Amino acid sequence: MTERESLIALTHFVKFGPAGLKKLYARLGSWNDLWSAVASSLNHAGLDLKIANEFVTWRSTFNIEHSWKILDAEKIQIVCLDDDNYPEPLRNISQPPLVLYYQGKLRNSKTALAQISQLLEKRNHLTEAQTQYCSVIVCTTGILW
Repeated sequence: MTERESLIALTHFVKFGPAGLKKLYARLGSWNDLWSAVASSLNHAGLDLKIANEFVTWRSTFNIEHSWKILDAEKIQIVCLDDDNYPEPLRNISQPPLVLYYQGKLRNSKTALAQISQLLEKRNHLTEAQTQYCSVIVCTTGILW
C-alpha cells in the first residue's frame, strides 16, 4: 500500500481520530508503519493496549479493495489533508479530518462542505461514528451555520 492508501485505511478504524492518528504517525514515522505495526509497537507509541489489539484484529479483516469498489460504484472521491484541493476552511481548524469523502467537484467553499455533510448522512459505507465525527467537525466550526 502507498502512504496515502494506508492513511485512508487507518481512518476506517473508528477508534482512531485525527489527533490520535497524528500522534501515532509522529512516533512511528509513516502511515505504512502505523498500518502494519503490531499491538505492542502501537502501545509503545502511546495507544492503549486494548485498542491496539482491537485494531490489529480489525485490520486482519479489513478489505481495502472492497472499500475502493464501494467508493468507485458510488462515484465517491477522496481528498486527504495534505492534498492541494483540501478545503482551506477545514485545513485551518485545530484538528481537521485527515480524509474527506465527496461526490462531484470539491469546491473550497461553504457549499462544498454542506455537500460533504449531506453525503456523509446518506452513505452507509461509512460507519455511524465516522459520519457523526465528520458532521460534528463541519457543524462545530461554524462552516455551515
